[in-house]
Order: sequence, then C-alpha cells, then structure tokens
Amino acid sequence: MKKTIILTVILLTAAMLVGQGKYFDTIFYSPALDKENMVRVYLPPGYAENHELYYPVIYYLHGLGGNHKSVTGLIHLTDSLIKHGVIEPCILVGADNSCEPFGGSKYMNSILWGNYEDFMTTDLIAWMDSSFRTIPERNGRALMGQSMGAYGSFRYGILHKDKYRALAAHAGPVDFFDPVFQETLHANVLKENQPGPPYFYDYENSGIWTQITFLGWGAFAPNFKSPQKYINPPIVEFPFDDKGIVIDTLIPKARKNNISDLIHRLTPADSVGILYGCGSQDFAMYYPMNVNFKSTLDNLALPYEFYDHEGGHSMPVGFMERGLIFLDSLVSKPYKPLIHSPDHK
Repeated sequence: MKKTIILTVILLTAAMLVGQGKYFDTIFYSPALDKENMVRVYLPPGYAENHELYYPVIYYLHGLGGNHKSVTGLIHLTDSLIKHGVIEPCILVGADNSCEPFGGSKYMNSILWGNYEDFMTTDLIAWMDSSFRTIPERNGRALMGQSMGAYGSFRYGILHKDKYRALAAHAGPVDFFDPVFQETLHANVLKENQPGPPYFYDYENSGIWTQITFLGWGAFAPNFKSPQKYINPPIVEFPFDDKGIVIDTLIPKARKNNISDLIHRLTPADSVGILYGCGSQDFAMYYPMNVNFKSTLDNLALPYEFYDHEGGHSMPVGFMERGLIFLDSLVSKPYKPLIHSPDHK
C-alpha cells in the first residue's frame, strides 16, 4: 500500500439522508496507524449549497463494543435540532476505535493495538480539515463520548486542550481509585475467574469485568513479555496477582492515566467547557464515582455542568440533546472566512 499523507475521501456507501442533512461512511489512510480506518461523517443541511460557509466539528468517541456507526443516533438528533433551529449547523464525525486484541483502543496509544490517540488527535483532525469545510482551530472543535469514549473525551480535552474547545462525556470511568469502583471491580474479576486462589485470569473465558481490566492495562501497561504466567493472553501487566491481591507497584501506571489526576493539568484560564453525566442505575459504582468527581472540579474552580439522571450506562437522548446544546454554545458558529480556500470540498 502506498503510504501517503494525501488524505482523500473514498465513499464506501451512498450518502444517507436524514432530514435535510446527510451522512456517509468513508476510509482514509492514517500514518499513526499505518492503515486505512473507517469513519462516518455527517454534513449538515445547506453544506452542499453554501460553498463559502465553514462549520465546527463535533468528534464522537464511541464506547467499548462500538465502532464508527455508533454515532448514528447522535446524527439523527443533531439533524433534527439543526432543522428546528435549536443549534447551529455543524459537522459530526465518528471514527472506528474497535480493534484487537481487546475490542477497543481506550483512545490511547499502545504497542498492542497501535497509536490510536495520535490517530484521533492528529490524523483525524488533519483529514477532516483537509477534506471538508471545517473551522480549523480549537474553537471549531468539540468532543462527545460514551463510556470508554467518555474517558477519551476527558483525556483529549485535558492533554490536547489546544485542539478542543469543549467536551461532553457520559458514563465515563473518571476515577480508577474511587473506593467503590476499586472494590466492585476487584470483587467481580475474582468472581469471574473461579476457582481460586490461585487465580488464572482468562480474557476469552471470563466476563466483562475481566475484559475491561485487560483493556485498561493493555493501555496502561502493555507487555508482550509479561512475566505473569497466570493470565491469558500474557501481553499485559495485570493489576492482581495469582492470590487475588492488588499489585501496588503497578498503581503509578494507572495513576498517571487517571482522569481525576490528569484534570489537575487544567485551569479555568484554559477555557475547556465540561459537561458530563451519569445515571444512578449505572453498574453500582460508576454513579458514585462521577458524583464524587464534582468535588475535584469544584476544588480546581473548573466550570462544569453535571447531568444527573435515573438511567443506566447507555447515553440517554436527554444527555445527547443537552450535550449538543452545550457544545453549540461554546464552539464557533458557521462563518465565511475572509480568504476562501479552494481545497475544501
């Protein structure tokens, strides 16, 4: 395959109309991943007619088990809100972050699956800005994410605050060290890998708690030569030993990727808009973690909005709508630049 950074839209399916806008699937070559990757792009009503108008972009980050198609529900709602004049026209894009060996990228670089953080924060932005009439600056970009994607939205909003104006994150693991989260995860991983001790932690033959633990540590501590003979596959540094005891020496590797720690890198002067939320029926430990996170934001004097609801882990329509309105209030409105670039389509 020719390795080129000339990024060209390749339509894979006919454009699908939604109200007055349209969306379609395409692939483009990512230098960070050294492969072509799938994206779903929504163009708002009037995009094809208003050739001099440039638009803000919302980058949607799907959860574990999802892919580029996971943005579809948000596309339909966005199109409806634009049609009824609730929000300004914008572009939406959802990129595929499903990958082997654990089903997702955690929106981080890893030797196990490739440089997905670079793909999302560099290659995808470059491709969007070169292929469509986007507002190619920080005030023209926002993030919205669900679960694993909520983690990614917070991560990118903090570590790449120069590229995004705001984020809307739902049901994210914002604090790996929240006591309820730790106890619940630990207990369920041991339960899924009986009999023990000694325990054998098997990704393929256990449940969701073990699988998300493998995913997390595939991002935090990947190791193709893992010395742990009690895990399968032996390609990570797993946080529990064969007696079921937490391995304290691994804690710093998770700590440096923990949103509740990373958030200290933000100040009010950074002007990163934050809307996040969680349902009270979400797994029994996600909700307390997200509620407690408000104290961290308050202590840092970071402006935010918390969307509290009675649902479960899935992103409700109410959060989607509030998120779109919130992001719309902060990003730049569509505009005609003083100098028109003929390279944009």
